[in-house]
This record gives sequence, structure tokens and C-alpha cells, in this order.
Amino acid sequence: MPQHPRLYKRGNTYYHRAWVPIDIKDTYGKTEETFSLKTKDPKEAVIRVRQAASEVDERFERHRQHIALTQNSTPLTELDDKQIKYLAGLYYCYLLEEDDELRLRGMEEGHRPINLIDSSITSEMTKNIISDALKRKEHFEDHKETIEYVLEDLKEVHPKGIVDDGIIDEVDELLSWTNVNINLSKDSLSRRKLNLAVQGEAIKAYEAIQLRNKGEIIETPTTSSEPYQSILPLLSIASEDWIKEKTQTSWVQKTANGHRAGMEMFISLVGDKPFNTYTKADAREFKNVLLTLPPNWTKNQKLKNLPITDALKKSKRLGLEPMSPKNANKLMEFVGAFFRWADNHYDEDISDIFKGMTLPITKSKRDERHPYNTEELNTLITHLSECLSEDNNFSNNYMFWLPLIALYTGARMNEIAQLYSTDIKNKEGIFYFDINADGQDKTLKFERTNKRLIPIHKTLIDLGFINYVGIMKKKKSKRLFPDIKVDQYGYYSSRFSKEFQALRKKIGLNRKGTTFHSLRHNFEDACRENDIPLSIMNALQGHSEKGMAGRYGDGYSVEKLNQSLQKIEYKGLALDKLINSK
Repeated sequence: MPQHPRLYKRGNTYYHRAWVPIDIKDTYGKTEETFSLKTKDPKEAVIRVRQAASEVDERFERHRQHIALTQNSTPLTELDDKQIKYLAGLYYCYLLEEDDELRLRGMEEGHRPINLIDSSITSEMTKNIISDALKRKEHFEDHKETIEYVLEDLKEVHPKGIVDDGIIDEVDELLSWTNVNINLSKDSLSRRKLNLAVQGEAIKAYEAIQLRNKGEIIETPTTSSEPYQSILPLLSIASEDWIKEKTQTSWVQKTANGHRAGMEMFISLVGDKPFNTYTKADAREFKNVLLTLPPNWTKNQKLKNLPITDALKKSKRLGLEPMSPKNANKLMEFVGAFFRWADNHYDEDISDIFKGMTLPITKSKRDERHPYNTEELNTLITHLSECLSEDNNFSNNYMFWLPLIALYTGARMNEIAQLYSTDIKNKEGIFYFDINADGQDKTLKFERTNKRLIPIHKTLIDLGFINYVGIMKKKKSKRLFPDIKVDQYGYYSSRFSKEFQALRKKIGLNRKGTTFHSLRHNFEDACRENDIPLSIMNALQGHSEKGMAGRYGDGYSVEKLNQSLQKIEYKGLALDKLINSK
């Protein structure tokens, strides 16, 4: 049995193992991607390791793109006075809480013979002395003497506007706390103000601890005395919470990755800041960049691995054609969707900075995808028949069936490709497709409206489709088209889409605006030509009903849908010869 270079066995169970590529190993966080494939069957392990390898390689590539996008991420440069006071107050609380912990552990009486504190110790040692003292059980007299020396050091430098080196280190740590998480430039005026404010609160805290040592009761506040002043998480942190929530509730992985890529591009351009500090100016800057960057610029060999600002300059210099307004709108929508979500999830008023930024698009979606004409459909059908196995019994006949099913149902490519054999059902003599997402390996674009029943057209039955389904059920095949494999995003359409494109190119169906999706437009035209009501066409295709009509009821019965669907006829379609051969 052929093996895979990433497959290995531990005990009786098979595992995937891949070393992290050398170009990203310093930033990736681990040296290898190793995990169980959860199978002891060697044949199944080979199948699973191939899929796992594809997913891991995609993970590596996404990390490369993330590094490229964030190389020039700009730190925050400004905090207002209330925010600085709030952060300094947090540090005051922290020092008193640390002192509480020391007293809870208990301190011994007396003075140790070893002199812990020497008067020659310089102020930069203060932080280390306090840190060590708080971590171990200490003699009370040593603790009193430590506090006195710390206060002496800080009170000597603070009036001069000098910040102790130990305080600078403490501010670095404060900004990294989970409930703070602010990337504040070390060269900004706000950083200097914060350093001095924290040093001032440290003096107050040590004076309070000194009073405790004299027996006075000094309460530790549960929070800063200054109320919280909108120091919200960085956009990079909050947006991951958003993506995680959406992925758990409605998004497939491909959708999540698209939104994450748009957010990373935005952050790399305008900086990673608390998300309530972004303005329309940031949105305009992002929009202007999208009007210049070429499509899929991170994959463009001339721009690959460049930070976004460098890619922008180079694309201008090379005169590369920019992305379409449609793609630019999509990226702005990806980022804008976060701000609308945040407005509903945080106490602060968060404005959608991308509101009104949409670029005009002259062509409608309908104009972008044209239906095939009769001659093109006949050319396609002629070549599809060559894809059938001799006895029409084999699962690889998907190339024949998917386009024809789309032509007579208006269903989307992935909806057809992911069908189970059990999704073909019969109700009182009416065969129908049950389009659903009832399975971990199934997805629908919009589950509420796309979940539906579509009767099977008599032409498909005459072509032998029900016989084919019976054969697949007899073989106990879970999938109706088992040779179509799922991609790393959970879609079954990716592989077939490439194969269908190759077929179209081979047989000369290259007219601009025609794709597999064109068959869906053919179906729409056929519905109109055969006087099928718009509401029934929408029900068959999975479009939502507008207005009150879409809010109530379970839709049309299979019988009603079947009455309309069977009226569909494609004049001039050369299927008779193929049907007669069955």
C-alpha cells in the first residue's frame, strides 16, 4: 500500500506529522504539526493524511500571509488622560493585591542575619527586590526595610520627571495584561505620560503598604477608583472573538478565512488599535488602497511576501490592473461587518466606519453570468455523454450528472456535489432531492432559505438517474457522488469546478460570462418561458421570499412544486438520442 511522507504510526493508531517550514518556524509557535488521525485502518489513514496534509499546508500559507500583512503594523500612539489614569490605577490595585498575598502567606518575626538590602543598591534593582520579596516567605523587618528603600528611590526621581527603569519594565507588563492588551508606541508622548502616572501610583501604593506595616487598615480596591474609559481590546483580539463566534454559529471555514484575511489587511495598513478608536479616515485609507491593489495580490509572484505598503508601491510602479469594485466592496464589507457586530456586543457606541463607502458597480450579477445558448448546451451534452462509464454503474459519473441536475433543478454546484444517496427520496410516486445540511460534511450558503425539496424532472429519470441512485444505494455508498472529495474549507465543489472548467476549455465553451453557474440562469429562463410563478421558482432555487410572504408557512408541497417543475422544457435540446440509448 502506498504511504504518505507525513504518515506515521504510534502504537496501533496513525498520526500526521509535518515539520514547520524553515521560513516561518521562528514565528509559528511550534516546530511541527503532529496530531492523531483517529484511525487504526491503514487504508483510511492514507485518505485522512492526504486531507490533513492539505489543511496543514493551507495553515502554513495563511501564516506566511499573516506575517506579510502585519510586518508594518503600526502601534497605538495616543491615550487620553482618563485612560492613562485608569491604567495607572490598575497598577495601584495590583501592588496592594500582591501585598495582600504576602500577608496571607504570613511573615516571620525579627530580622534575618543576612542583609538582603544594601544601601548601595541602585534604583533599577528595585523591581527585582520587590518581585523576589513578594514571591517568598519573608521576615517582617526585611519587608519594612524593602518598602522604605523602594519609596526612597522612587521619591528621589519622580519630582524630576525621571522614570525608574524598573517602572518602565512594569509598564511593559501592564500593557500586555489580558484585560488591557494595548500596543502602545514606546516613543509616544502617551507612553511617557503613562510611565510617570504608573510611577506616581507605585509611590502611593508603597506608602499605603508602609501604613499597613504600622498597623493601619488600608483596603485594597477591587478596581481602579477611576471608572473604565473605553479601553476596548485591540481590533486583532476582538475580531478573532467575532470570527470564532460566527464560525461556531453560521460560517463555514472558507467564510471565516475570507473575513480574517480582510481584517488582517485592514490592520496592517492602518494599525492595530482599540477598535473604538478607528475613524472614517481609516476606512477611506483602506478604500483608496483597494482601488490600487491588484486582485489576489498575496499570491501574485511579483508582490508575494511583500508588506501591503510595499506591494501597493510596486503594483503602482508595474501598472498592475487593480481589483474589481466588486472585490473591493467585499473586503470593505468583511471589515465593516465586525463594527456592526461590535456595536451590538459592547456597551460603547461603535460606529460602522465603512457605512456609505460602497463603490458603484455598473454590472449586475445577472450580467456577469450569462446562460448558455441552445448550441452551447448541445455541445456540452454531447461531451458529457462521453463521461459516462459503459454501464452507467460507476460513481465517477459525476461529470455527467452534475451539469444536467443543475440544468433541471437550478441547484448550486456544492448543493449537488455534497448529496447523500439518501437525499434522493420518493413521496407517493414523486422522486425529489432533499437539499439539506444534515451532516457534519454538508454546508448551505444560507441554511434557512436554501434548505428545500426539489422534485426530479422526468428528463433526469428518463436518462437513468433513479437507476443510478438505486445502484449507489445498493453499494451502500453514503455519498451519491463519492469520487468528489471535500476540500479544506468543507466544500465539495472545488475539485469539480476545476474539472468542469477544463472540460469547457477543451470543448470550446469559452464565451465570457459562462460558467457552471450559468446553468442556474438557464433554469431561471426556462421557468419564465414556461410560465412558472416567481414564488415557485424562488422556492425551487432557494431564494428567500421578500416581505410578509416570506415570514410564515412551510412553503409549497412537493406535489405543487412537481406540477410546475415538470412543465420545464428546453426547446432544441438534443437529449433524445441519449435517452433512447438507456
